[in-house]
Amino acid sequence: MSRAPITHYGRPAGLLPRYEHKRVPFWATFAQNGLIVFLLFITLVCLLAAFYDMAQQLIKSKRLSRVSDVVITFGTWVVILVVGVIIWISRALSLRGTLGSIPRAYVPIKSEDVPAKAAELISNEFDRASVIALISRPEGRRMEGWGRPGTEYEGIHFRTAILSTIPVLQSLPLPLSSSLPPALHPLADLYDDLLSKAKYGKMEPTEEEYEECVKIVAVFVGVLQARNL
Repeated sequence: MSRAPITHYGRPAGLLPRYEHKRVPFWATFAQNGLIVFLLFITLVCLLAAFYDMAQQLIKSKRLSRVSDVVITFGTWVVILVVGVIIWISRALSLRGTLGSIPRAYVPIKSEDVPAKAAELISNEFDRASVIALISRPEGRRMEGWGRPGTEYEGIHFRTAILSTIPVLQSLPLPLSSSLPPALHPLADLYDDLLSKAKYGKMEPTEEEYEECVKIVAVFVGVLQARNL
């Protein structure tokens, strides 16, 4: 498979649309945060101004029922404050419940889920990661002592697999050393050599050696089971 050249951004050239990461300018972040602080400040000023105006009207009032004026004035202000807090808490709980109902495996990659630029960035990064994972897969390579990917021996460690045949032969009803016919003694010697290499050898066993071991064990099992009948 021919591989596309990799650009200095780590993106395979010609496979993905060019979309560079753009950092948000400092002034834009400052302006956004400043606007939020300014709106909060204006809200606080309006609340204090309303509270001050109500207090001034209460002080300058000539009505005899000052107590009822105090209750009505400050009670109204407190009720408004409590209602505002309740609305804020209900919205926070509703938002938390909505976010909690989103599956963990959900990824917002569609334009309906996030803004268009964010959806384009997420899609491009997914494509880039997929292409990099594809072109990074080894071609025609193999790890020494392991089965080749895509074959029946994939994921098999030959040294471990060869040594695991010892319990299989030990579980047979007849002892191997005294039950084999003389014609199979060369196979027994070869099997001992394979076991010695798997147990003490510095080099990893090959796929061919593992196949030989499997065939020898199959012969031993068949012969000993036939003689036990």
